[in-house]
Amino acid sequence: MRMNGVNRPHFSFHFRQTDWHNCSMRRTVLLAGPYAPPRVKRHDVLFCQRRGCDVRVTSWTDGRIPWPKRIPLEGFSAPSPILTRDLVRAVQIESAEALKFWFSVSGKTVWKWQRAFQVKGKFGTMGSP
Repeated sequence: MRMNGVNRPHFSFHFRQTDWHNCSMRRTVLLAGPYAPPRVKRHDVLFCQRRGCDVRVTSWTDGRIPWPKRIPLEGFSAPSPILTRDLVRAVQIESAEALKFWFSVSGKTVWKWQRAFQVKGKFGTMGSP
C-alpha cells in the first residue's frame, strides 16, 4: 500500500473487465438448449404444465427467446409465459440467472416455477453454480 499524496491510501486492483464479463456470462449459458417456443398464433389454445389446464395465447414475451403468454380460459389472471414441455425442461435444468436472462422473467417468477416443479434449493439444477 502506498500513499497518494493526500494522506489517503491508494490501492491498486489488478482486475480485468473481461474477468467479470466471463464470470457473469457463464451463469447465463444454456446447458440443454436451444429451447424452441411452440408454433402457435394468438388466440390458439395450449396446455399449461404448471396450471394443469388449457390456456389461451394472448401475446409473446420480449425475451431473447420469445415465449407465448397466456390467460386462463376460465377466471382471471395476469398474462404470464405458458409452461410447455420445453420450458419445464429449462426450469428443471438451467440456472435461475439463465432463465431470467433468456426468457426475461423476474427472479420471483423463476422461484415460483422451480417450486412448482420440485427443484430443490438454490443449487437444485445442473446450471446452478
